[in-house]
Amino acid sequence: MVRHASERRARSGDEADKARVAESEAKRMGRLGTNRVAGEDDEDTAAAKRSVTVDGAFGKPSACKETWEPFQRKAREGLLDACLGGPDGDAKTATEADLVVTSMCVAVEDDAFKSRTAVCLPTEAYAKRVDKLVHEFMQRDYARLEVPNGGTAPAPKDVIDALEKYLYGECAYRVPGGWREAYSPYRTYFHNVVAQKVGIPATLAALYIGCVERLKRKGALLVDVDVMIAPKAKGAASGAFGVTQPKAPWGVVRGEERDSKNHRNRGAVVCTPKMSVTLQLQALKRAFWPWEWDDTRDSGVLLAYVFPDANPPTRPWSNALHTSQQYNHTQG
Repeated sequence: MVRHASERRARSGDEADKARVAESEAKRMGRLGTNRVAGEDDEDTAAAKRSVTVDGAFGKPSACKETWEPFQRKAREGLLDACLGGPDGDAKTATEADLVVTSMCVAVEDDAFKSRTAVCLPTEAYAKRVDKLVHEFMQRDYARLEVPNGGTAPAPKDVIDALEKYLYGECAYRVPGGWREAYSPYRTYFHNVVAQKVGIPATLAALYIGCVERLKRKGALLVDVDVMIAPKAKGAASGAFGVTQPKAPWGVVRGEERDSKNHRNRGAVVCTPKMSVTLQLQALKRAFWPWEWDDTRDSGVLLAYVFPDANPPTRPWSNALHTSQQYNHTQG
């Protein structure tokens, strides 16, 4: 078959185009949408890669102790400073120590220790997510609030109501639906709660207090606000949420008389930053506790000591623990 010169030139042009496409795909390194140039890693990236090894027992990547231990140590120092760094060893106030960062210290320490990570959990990134929530609230909801005559800002109660509508309505933050979900660590760690929008009351209280403090810094709130939670009723054996009921926290203006007819305020207590962190730690202890848990005492230590080999699904040892005979036996 004889080809004309023009046809031969067209054929050679197609081959050249294919060669250019192949070269372009090689630069993409197998990934569409990006053009990358192969090169050497910088010093920090190379050091991080060298520190990661594969655990022979589980086949999971893990970093050496010198890599992840500083993350754990720094997180513990931040937690202790917030809880014990105040005057006379008291906890710092929400104004002195950002409760969002303090709650993240709990998650960072656990993440560093459990996963042996070479990359620290980004506390600043999740703090910025809370900043973004407040910024969006200021633009969308706060801007629509009415300012009283002669005032410079909306009434504090209106701001609180609008904030709760924004968090629990528009953003759809909520408490878990049952005790199995409530005792999942993913419902306690702050970064999981912010991302998944489901959390125990203690962690939601940390988010609420973080939003309140940011609004105060912006001048949107000119008064102090108490964030309330509902403790578990005395004698309740369900223990589904530790020492709190499955109710999302709410705010009241500090110093104002509370409406006693409102069922939500009955028995409610002010959730301080230290209380929020303590409840988060209690929930994590319950989540990771390997034996049967005695709900009436909010602790499984005594139960595990008396019956270390108990099988929770088949042996109701928590009932036997209430007898004075068993209790005296453990003490003697």
